[in-house]
Amino acid sequence: RGTGTLKIARPDDFMELIRHRKAAGDWTAAAAHTIQRYPLFMDTLEKEMKEKYLKNFSGCYACPFQCNGFYSIPGIGKGSAMCADYWYGHFNCDSTEGMWEGNILSQKLGINNFELVALMRFLQQSISMGILKKEDIGLSSIPMIDRRSEPKYGGEKAHRKFLEELLIGIAEGTSPFTQGMARAAEQFGQSAVELYDLNFPAWGNTSHHIRGVAEALHWATDTRDPFNSCHDYVHVRGRGFGNNTEIADWFGVPGGHLAGESEGKNKNIYQETERETVWVQNHQSLRNSLLICEFASMPGQFYHPPEMDIRIFESKLLSSVTGIDMNVDELWKAGERIYNLRRAIMILREKRQRDDDTINHVWFEETTGDVRRLSEPLSIPKWEALKDRYYELRGWNVNTGWPARPKLEELGMKSVADKLQSAGKIG
Repeated sequence: RGTGTLKIARPDDFMELIRHRKAAGDWTAAAAHTIQRYPLFMDTLEKEMKEKYLKNFSGCYACPFQCNGFYSIPGIGKGSAMCADYWYGHFNCDSTEGMWEGNILSQKLGINNFELVALMRFLQQSISMGILKKEDIGLSSIPMIDRRSEPKYGGEKAHRKFLEELLIGIAEGTSPFTQGMARAAEQFGQSAVELYDLNFPAWGNTSHHIRGVAEALHWATDTRDPFNSCHDYVHVRGRGFGNNTEIADWFGVPGGHLAGESEGKNKNIYQETERETVWVQNHQSLRNSLLICEFASMPGQFYHPPEMDIRIFESKLLSSVTGIDMNVDELWKAGERIYNLRRAIMILREKRQRDDDTINHVWFEETTGDVRRLSEPLSIPKWEALKDRYYELRGWNVNTGWPARPKLEELGMKSVADKLQSAGKIG
């Protein structure tokens, strides 16, 4: 129940580590951490939320970053928000109250806000392409679409009616979207399914931070949207691999593919990209096990090489708190062990194998209504060669994608290798 106390094994070492990091400015709430407090779109909405309705900042206990904004709009409600919590504002650019009502109502009804971002994008695209009519999905109006042909149609009542029809329909089971976007798309026909495949790269999760080949490979080899805890590829303000070649070079991975993003020059990099994916997957496994916030553990966080980087910090932190001496190499091996255990569970429970390690076919094709952030469609030959290198780097069988016994035993996982072999699933 959490009623006990936490006893730090080596308090002097722990406090010394904290003092050094504070002195270096590593726990200052910089723009990289505070950007999530505010709506990330439309100057008018952001300005109004900041100036009229912002009450405080919120976040995890004792964290210096406090990366949520806490807002109160009279007549609608109070709540905190960051990133996708402002889902309705991405599509409704003329009503701050409507945006906040969408956020509050979806939270009260327990509807996934990030799924709603994709649902709204799907609505706009499918209706504009003639795949759906609003009447097909139980909506009498869609204000942000209707205003194009009916300029007088709008206002708070229109937004409220739309939100109630959409969200309450989902919650009560009367909407075709109640069972999720995949089943809804199947009801609407092949064109809707193709549109779904574009918006949902893999595993039933909506498009999220696929700006480079490494991210696509991470999606393909996971079981869900992994980007709640691995912004290492793209994180803003130069703390991630995508826009900082110095940090990428230090950790031995390719980087810089977002360096020219503002000019539309981000690159699809395949060569050695497997190294970046493996690094992030191992680190993701570690930070989730160490219970460290990813916004406080970017590759560029605690970055003072060669004396200090995120790997050294996590090693020292674990050793001082638990009393378990674990150097950087040993800790990194633990991350690799965790990811191999995840893979073994995928294989035994889900019959996972190489052919499953991919994303939807439209990401390899030229399409219209594109939501991809890749500079161009993925190349199938380069993609398959990349997977070969990924499996080899992982120590898995290239033909099946199954972990091989030598790698598992190297990681101290003989019992896992035995289990896979008994199931006929060893690499």
